[in-house]
Amino acid sequence: MPAPPAHLPQTDRSDPASRSPPRAASPHRVSSGSTSASPIPTTTASNYGGTNGTSNTAEPLLRAMALKLLTDGYVDSFADLFAMMRLDDANADHTPPSGGAVAAHALWRRQVQFRTSPAHVQRLCKLLAGREDAVLRADQADSYTACRALAAFLLDAFPVAAARFADEALSTALSIRAAGKVLNAIPEPEMAVVEARVALAEALAKQGNHAEAIAQCHQALVLPNAVDRMIQSVQTVAEEHEAAGQWAAAHDLYGTTLAHVPPTHPRAVPLTMDLHRRLGRANLELGQLDAARPALEQYLEWAQTLSDASAPREASPAAIGAAVLAVAECRDQLGDLEGAMTVLRAYLDSGTAAAVEAVPARHRAAVMLGNLLNRMGHGATAAGFLQSATDDASCVQLGIARGTPLLGDLLAAVNAGPQAAMAYLDQVRRWAEKGGDGTVVG
Repeated sequence: MPAPPAHLPQTDRSDPASRSPPRAASPHRVSSGSTSASPIPTTTASNYGGTNGTSNTAEPLLRAMALKLLTDGYVDSFADLFAMMRLDDANADHTPPSGGAVAAHALWRRQVQFRTSPAHVQRLCKLLAGREDAVLRADQADSYTACRALAAFLLDAFPVAAARFADEALSTALSIRAAGKVLNAIPEPEMAVVEARVALAEALAKQGNHAEAIAQCHQALVLPNAVDRMIQSVQTVAEEHEAAGQWAAAHDLYGTTLAHVPPTHPRAVPLTMDLHRRLGRANLELGQLDAARPALEQYLEWAQTLSDASAPREASPAAIGAAVLAVAECRDQLGDLEGAMTVLRAYLDSGTAAAVEAVPARHRAAVMLGNLLNRMGHGATAAGFLQSATDDASCVQLGIARGTPLLGDLLAAVNAGPQAAMAYLDQVRRWAEKGGDGTVVG
């Protein structure tokens, strides 16, 4: 048999998904020698090599692969490929949104890379044909497997299509479970249902539909990756609530999720500790200090027992810094200024604060400590501590530390009389003109 033309997909005939089933098995099948039953659209854009999602070299390849599906009798797969590759709308604008979201641009880039990859498109054709074969043979096990494979393959570039196939896999698994069938390919129908829910949750989350992704994960928590997916979506939604000042909504979401983390999960401890930190922060913002303090301190106690080598991502320098700031703020609001200073000093003296990732938290901790020292009348200590300040907030506290004693002396001079006050101000002026060294003018 002569080899197919170079521009057609070089299918692996050993792969069941690449073989054409008997033509009689499908009411949609057409003769392999005829394409008149479903002609390929011929409208083309004037330029595929510029801003469109396909290129001059990829466009003929895509159409050749679509034609191969059609001539082999895979009409449904042909239609799916045309829709996913947007060949049915050659004039569609494939350009990334001007000034749009980074995520939208990244998705567009992944779609372009997919469309222009012969290996990716050929693999997609095989998977689509395999799914169509399974449907025509009414083989639920093969249909489930093919839909799961399609959902996983399309997840990064085409999440909407991935969700469609994951939902189809879920429907098939639910049907198998309801019928009480024992299939060799799916010996555990219940686990097939759970895995399909996780696949659907992943695709929904990729589209930004985190609420529905969380709902699917709640029904699949026997799988560790379902718990991980749930928490990732929870964090995304809760952080959006926090940015909008909706701390009560974030609090409820964290609390509900904390109750859903199975103790048997291999990462149950770091996951729950991070949720305690986030829940404590939400309680602090809501003014629920008695609930905030123990949750935050519990997280810090756990994080401080870890070495740098064994620390999970939930105990990153940035996360620890955020917890320290929240604990200090909580103690401050409860009137425990000494306790707030203790936790800030310990943090600033630790190796965690020296990490590059901790720079923002380290600066804020220094400002908070300077503020506490000033409020407790330790201006000289605060001035020495902040003498290398460079950012605005630290410089303000340094100014307070150096200025407070001067104001006290000025008040005493004013009480002594106008001449004493003027003499003191003249001394301050001369000291300032020399640059000042932090000493109090006497």
